[in-house]
Amino acid sequence: MNEPKLTFIFEPRGTRKLLAKNPQLKSRIIDTITYQAENDFFKCKLASRRKYQSLSLLECRVNDPSVGALRVAFGRKDNKIIVIYATTTILKKDFSQEIDSFLKEGSK
Repeated sequence: MNEPKLTFIFEPRGTRKLLAKNPQLKSRIIDTITYQAENDFFKCKLASRRKYQSLSLLECRVNDPSVGALRVAFGRKDNKIIVIYATTTILKKDFSQEIDSFLKEGSK
């Protein structure tokens, strides 16, 4: 069973800073989320109760040798993945506070 190819969009407000310092992270994030999609997002959790452009957000951990571990929040609409936030904050409680604050700022 062939899955249709996923298209990735990176929200600049939530990803630009980290990707500017570490451009190789973009391909690592794409690889990790693609793998998760192929396996029904088995290691992804709900990132926030808040929605982003009416999309529910999932989050997963991405490991990269240059920065270590990071958490990425993303939404999915059909075959489009919108990566809205990336951070090196690993602790779930702290990450949840960050993403909620990010979403609250964006809704103003």
